[in-house]
Amino acid sequence: MGFERAGHRWVSAWRIAVPSSDGALAKLAVLGGGYMLVDGFDWMTTVQGAAEEVATGRWNGAAALLLAYLARHVLAYWQMGRLLVSWDTSPFEYVANLEAGEKGSNRPTE
Repeated sequence: MGFERAGHRWVSAWRIAVPSSDGALAKLAVLGGGYMLVDGFDWMTTVQGAAEEVATGRWNGAAALLLAYLARHVLAYWQMGRLLVSWDTSPFEYVANLEAGEKGSNRPTE
């Protein structure tokens, strides 16, 4: 037919930048360790404070400390779950919404 292959050229329909994994595990370990350290300190001071309240007969103070601890952690875990384990959207929709300037929502725009 008279056609000869002259070479090849790659054409991309779309591409994304792949983040480097250098030090990602170390950063995750530092962040996770720091979070666990703060969380452990919070638990220790809450239990110590509640024990002091109970020892002096102030049951209401102990209950308030424990309820405040539960509220802090329920809110923290809910927020982490909303950000990290977004079950109602795909990660690409979440990133697209962030790039569009909707920093407060992980729901897709309509």
